[in-house]
Amino acid sequence: MTSASVPLWPPCSPMITIETQVAADGQEALERLTAVNADVIVSDLVMPRMDGFELLRQLKEHGDLTPAIVLTGFGSMEKALTAVHDLKAFWYLEKPVDRRAFKILLELAIRHTRSRKKRFTLSLTKRHATRASKSRPPVMATLGHALPRLPPV
Repeated sequence: MTSASVPLWPPCSPMITIETQVAADGQEALERLTAVNADVIVSDLVMPRMDGFELLRQLKEHGDLTPAIVLTGFGSMEKALTAVHDLKAFWYLEKPVDRRAFKILLELAIRHTRSRKKRFTLSLTKRHATRASKSRPPVMATLGHALPRLPPV
């Protein structure tokens, strides 16, 4: 694993550290993703053993919602539609990739993931709080309202 400080979409974002995992092909990427909680996946379409399309199929099949940005030097509208619409890629870029556009897409994908994770955590917290309040005996709830409030010390 390597780390680098990269400004994403200045001046909106401060310098943040991005940890990267590098895989030689889609099969290795799938193996690494079982141990890493990634915010975004960047994949080429043409790779040995498992190409980018099969990687996206596997991610979709396993219910992985991590946004994937797909890169290719051999682009076509058909490939773009397959990657984005059918296989749920976050975005599709043809090489050579514009550096500024790539940084913007990375930031959007990371924000998307972090927002989804935050919503999930909040929904779990809300569910837990609802269950806890429902499990409290009605007598305790009544007593809580009936007890006099003590003045602050």
